[in-house]
Amino acid sequence: MSGVKDQLSCDRERMTSAEGRDECGIHVQNTSLNSKVTMLSGEEKEKNIQYLSAEYPFFSSKSRRLLSFEDWPLAMRQKPEDLAEAGFFYTGCGDRTKCFHCGGLKDWEDDDDPWQQHVQWFSECAYVKLKLK
Repeated sequence: MSGVKDQLSCDRERMTSAEGRDECGIHVQNTSLNSKVTMLSGEEKEKNIQYLSAEYPFFSSKSRRLLSFEDWPLAMRQKPEDLAEAGFFYTGCGDRTKCFHCGGLKDWEDDDDPWQQHVQWFSECAYVKLKLK
């Protein structure tokens, strides 16, 4: 468990998203993100599909993401199991979660479904695309 806590404290220091706004690194224009984009050959290249390496590879496994929800606020209606399945891990701050692959989502409303919100706000996330196939 200490590995998860160590990773979360490092991630808190790297977070730069604006307060009160859902953000995902996949939609931000910056050279560090753009350098992670690679094109595949064959059919994917013809379709111009871009693949990104995971933003937070430490949380690629559902079990690690689930462990991050140890201190998830009990008042939140979203369940850790559902959030982890949808690719999110808990950062330890408020209701801030991050997708291990594309970035994150926060400011959860009571009736928000993790998968629906992930698809709505970050439809270009490679994890979303993979799971929707």
